[in-house]
Amino acid sequence: MPLRTAKIPIYLTLVSLCTTIMCIFFLVNRSAWDAHTRDAIGKMTEIEKLVIDLETGLRGYLLTGKIEFLDPYFAAKVVLSNRLSELHDFVSDNQPQQAVISRINVLIDSWFKNVAEPKIRFRRNAGESSQIPPEITQMLISKIGKKTVDKIRLETAFFKDQERLLLVERKRAKDLAVVSLTLSTVLVSISAIFVLVINRRKEVEWARSILKKHRELEQANLEVNAALQARSDFITIMSHEFRTPLTTIIGYGELITENTKENDFHMLASDMEAILDSSRYLLAMVEDILDYAQISHNEYSIDKKNINVDEFFKGISSTCKMVSQKYGNEFTFVNDLNLSQLFIDPIRIRQIIINIVNNANRFTENGKIKVSLSHQRNRFEILISDTGCGIDRNDQARIFEPFVQINRDDSLRGTGLGLTLCKKLAEAMGGNIRILSEKGRGSTFVISFPLELVTSHKNMAA
Repeated sequence: MPLRTAKIPIYLTLVSLCTTIMCIFFLVNRSAWDAHTRDAIGKMTEIEKLVIDLETGLRGYLLTGKIEFLDPYFAAKVVLSNRLSELHDFVSDNQPQQAVISRINVLIDSWFKNVAEPKIRFRRNAGESSQIPPEITQMLISKIGKKTVDKIRLETAFFKDQERLLLVERKRAKDLAVVSLTLSTVLVSISAIFVLVINRRKEVEWARSILKKHRELEQANLEVNAALQARSDFITIMSHEFRTPLTTIIGYGELITENTKENDFHMLASDMEAILDSSRYLLAMVEDILDYAQISHNEYSIDKKNINVDEFFKGISSTCKMVSQKYGNEFTFVNDLNLSQLFIDPIRIRQIIINIVNNANRFTENGKIKVSLSHQRNRFEILISDTGCGIDRNDQARIFEPFVQINRDDSLRGTGLGLTLCKKLAEAMGGNIRILSEKGRGSTFVISFPLELVTSHKNMAA
């Protein structure tokens, strides 16, 4: 049947209009739920402030014995129960969050019964006095009830984190809807223009062209979906990896402030060390990301030069030994190369070795790390071995892929880019990396280069 080219653009326009309306309704609905989620976060923040008022009022009364200091305590106590009940009803669509509110309610009731009310009775019996009774001082120092209040804060923080996670998930859904709308609009526009300019006498050629376009769009859609998934995985990892060290930095910063106020300066060294560790970890992670971006866009450079083997690997060994000792592991270095000079990029080789040794230390507990140099079958090889947990055979092909996390332990996760960078850098210098490992029996990474590439400046120039 001949195509009615005059009507097809109209049909396509109607389809595009329907798709646009559906996406708009979807986005409006998601925005309404976003507002609901932000309101829930705000209500929980108000509850946190009421808990602070309870603590402040109680502490003021214990210090002074004046009943007026309990005004914020009693005011917060009256309002708090209502606010928790309101928030419980407000998140009726989310049973896990209701469970969190119920746990907070139980903790607050326990705090009133076992901490606040006994303290108030004790202070009331002590009477008003210009001097704080020693029993009250001891009570404040002992921080009775702090554990309960800390649990309340953990639960409120968990509640808000879950709500923020909902915001992130909805944002991804909205981003996907916008992408779908854009692709739909582009598809409809291209199809309409194509139909208007087609020659009616070449229906067979027209059909073949449409089939070709359809296949191209399918491939483009697959690529877009893959890119979106990679971006989603990357954002998820970054969200976790940035939050953990930054939270540690903030937490220990607060401890430093408290320690300083209490003149407890001997604790500052360990607190500052924790801050530095988290900062170094965050810096290393950012550097991995930047290096990966450069390699992905072919913006990196290889700068080979002649280096003294003993001096170069002595410096690397010193660094690796220090890191291994920090993890409680024993480090050894063996040189079976029998060469005094190598023609390599010292910065990139050092980067590869340090990266793999750091990775080995993370997965080895009270074990051994070994770096050795050798040449086998006209190849120069750097072997990095550990006695850690090992890698299953099914996972060994995946560990060099970007963003891959074989071990799901949160304490061991990183960006998933370290081994990817090592592989790409080794290949850029004419070499390769392979792994020899068994689950539970440690791992050995073999970085291998043709011997002629690392021993002859002339060969490299040729």
